[in-house]
Amino acid sequence: MKVLEGPDIDQQIDDVVIDLTKEFEGKVGPERVQEQVMIVFGRFSDSKIMTYVPLLTRRYARESLRHMTF
Repeated sequence: MKVLEGPDIDQQIDDVVIDLTKEFEGKVGPERVQEQVMIVFGRFSDSKIMTYVPLLTRRYARESLRHMTF
């Protein structure tokens, strides 16, 4: 039986870091962006279903970073 696999979760999280680093360039340093993404991702690391984890990580990390720019 063939197991269907989705895109690599690590690559998706790396893409979130890259995208948010570009979005917050000049407002929040890249190290801080990566830190926030990893903190949020860590909250979901034990999830049984990982399908929406990158999407949720992006959403909550973006929200957290926006609060840092005020």
